[in-house]
Amino acid sequence: KSDIGTTIDKDAYYQTITNTTVTGTKHPGSPDLASVPMPISDDQISEWESDAAAGDTISTCDGDGNYVVPGSMSLGPKKIACNLVIKNVTLTVTGPIWVTGNITTKSSTIKMDPSLGSSNVAIIADNPSDRSGSGIIDIQTSSDFQGSGSVGSFVFMISQNNSAETGGSTAAILQGQSATALVAYASHGLIDFSNSANVKEATAYKITLKNSANVTYDTGLPSTLFESGPGASWTFTPGSYVIQQ
Repeated sequence: KSDIGTTIDKDAYYQTITNTTVTGTKHPGSPDLASVPMPISDDQISEWESDAAAGDTISTCDGDGNYVVPGSMSLGPKKIACNLVIKNVTLTVTGPIWVTGNITTKSSTIKMDPSLGSSNVAIIADNPSDRSGSGIIDIQTSSDFQGSGSVGSFVFMISQNNSAETGGSTAAILQGQSATALVAYASHGLIDFSNSANVKEATAYKITLKNSANVTYDTGLPSTLFESGPGASWTFTPGSYVIQQ
């Protein structure tokens, strides 16, 4: 239940509904959707990690365990054996990037290289030795994500953090500002959107939307990125909206 009214501007399929305006057709008592696999498998993510590692490893981390992008540059394929900090730079992605710690972006532009066309590559945060407490993506103020310039090109940010799936409360992906051409993916974790967050697509074990957060699904992306998962349901809490599989 929420004190903030909710509007669904198309049809609504549900068991029960509270404090919600539906402009389309209501379908009360609807059964849950059939379970289907997540659109990006763990095996596929592992393959992308191998491709990134094949492009060499950056292990020159500072005393805080960070690799701070030193200036505007191109990067990928590459494995980064620590945290990745992208701040006040333009990072052009030329191949898959695997970060074995956390990823933080602030006041920066992350974009796909034009040579990629509509073939997207992933930026992955995954620490196999600590998936409940690491592999966190923190998208901070003025982080701008851009495609290659071709139709259907987006930046895929993938977190393998599994805190939400294992009963924890650590967010896999945090975003509080506009991000434009970003696809956020955390099939085992929580994505926490707040303030003016704006993405093209989001898939997660659990999603929290707060304040004026907005997820605008692009028609060129598979609908399964939203619909997959067993027993999908909505839970409303004051000032926020939570989607949980």
